[in-house]
This record gives sequence, C-alpha cells and structure tokens, in this order.
Amino acid sequence: MSDYPMLISNKLHSFRNFRLQNDEEFMNKVINVIQENISDENFNVERMADILCMSRSSLLRKIKILFNLSPIDFIRLIRLKKAAELIQEGKYRIGDICYMVGINSSSYFSKLFLKQFGMTPKEFEKQYQTSKEKAKIDLTENL
Repeated sequence: MSDYPMLISNKLHSFRNFRLQNDEEFMNKVINVIQENISDENFNVERMADILCMSRSSLLRKIKILFNLSPIDFIRLIRLKKAAELIQEGKYRIGDICYMVGINSSSYFSKLFLKQFGMTPKEFEKQYQTSKEKAKIDLTENL
C-alpha cells in the first residue's frame, strides 16, 4: 500500500493551516491599519492599499473574501464600532466622537450609526446608560 494519498493529504492540511494563519495575520494587519488611521477623515481604500503595499483591486478581492465586505464598508464598520466603544466609555460627547472616528458630519454619522446598529447614537447612549444603571442597582440589592 502506498503512502502517497496520506502524504498528499498531509501536505494539503499543512497548506490550509498556512493559508489560515496568513489570512488571520492579514486580517489583523488590516484592522490595525484602520485603527491607526481612524481619526483621519481622508483615510480611504487607496491609502490603505498603499500602506499594505497592495494594489487597490488586490485589496478589494482579499477583503471581500475574508470579511465579505468591500474595503470602504469594512473601514466604515471599524469606525462605527470604535464610535460605539467611545459612546459606552461616556467620556465624550457624541458630536465629538464622530470626528474622533474620522466622520466629519454629525448628521452623516448618525445616519450610518442608525443603519449599522438599528438606533441613533443618542438612543445607543441612553440604552447603555440605562442597562449600566440597572446593573448597579442589581449589584447593590445583593449586598
């Protein structure tokens, strides 16, 4: 009996693991590049492609495969998730947060936030504050 099929199977398994590891590294690199440039309202797909030393079309294909989003939609998603985190911190006004995540129009920011999370930034802030206060009450009742 030949070990050839087993050898091919092992090689394919190693190749898949290598690809998964490379894809994960690439995904982390993309996220880090976006986070490092999050407050730059001029940060765009072309700039990200330059930083990653890729063509725009290669970046588009790779991000579409890995994240199932276009690069511009992925950048927007990272910006909005960061905005949600900043709202939850409670240290900044919503009007300031939109600029902190590179969106220079508060009305456009609200529109994007509503589309992504199903509520306005103000509603999100109120909901978070309400749930946080409820958790505090629950904790003090157990004492």
